[in-house]
Amino acid sequence: MNPIKKLLIAALAAACLFSLTGCSLFSHSFDPKGTGIYIASDRSVTSAEITVFDNSAFDTPRYVASEFETYARDTVKAFNKEKAGVEAYSADDTDQKLPAAIEKLEFDGDTTTLILKFQGFKDYLDFYGTTDAVPVRSLIIGSVQDGISSGLSFEHMLDADGKAVTAADVKADTEYTLVMITGDTEVQCEGKIVYYSDTMKLTDKYTVVTGGADTEFIIFK
Repeated sequence: MNPIKKLLIAALAAACLFSLTGCSLFSHSFDPKGTGIYIASDRSVTSAEITVFDNSAFDTPRYVASEFETYARDTVKAFNKEKAGVEAYSADDTDQKLPAAIEKLEFDGDTTTLILKFQGFKDYLDFYGTTDAVPVRSLIIGSVQDGISSGLSFEHMLDADGKAVTAADVKADTEYTLVMITGDTEVQCEGKIVYYSDTMKLTDKYTVVTGGADTEFIIFK
């Protein structure tokens, strides 16, 4: 991982929230309550990192909002330059689609909110890395048909009512969105969740909390 990305992750590691917007018949906007990610039907990913910096223990503040703002922008610009040859941090600065773009950078006292939009899950993983230090260690977004073609068994899954389902049930709707994830996080989906791994906890019709240990599945429409 690029050192500049490591530094940004370390600076925000205290509390991370992830978000994404998209378009769906069953549209659900992101409403984070804690660490998590939001998956849209277009398979793009946006991260929202909310961190509280406490300077009270230091004679001279170690965290300065203006310095962090510059640092965050430079980090995203460097990432886009490396990935796409475009040195920009906001979609407003270019007509070209950016691998990562700052959608919001807000300071409220000691709390900083940084929202980044990624074109896809690969850009998201490239930016944050896949080490044990990050909440999401692996992430793939596709369709149920993609999962079938890859030979996934779709065992140990539940429906939205918490009832066990068969692989045949899961495979019936091949166009539904499939999320494969490994990590310790909350996942909100743009569409209603139809099936999910039985190691997850369904908190509402759009949201699950992962089990953390193994690769798990979410299917939403």
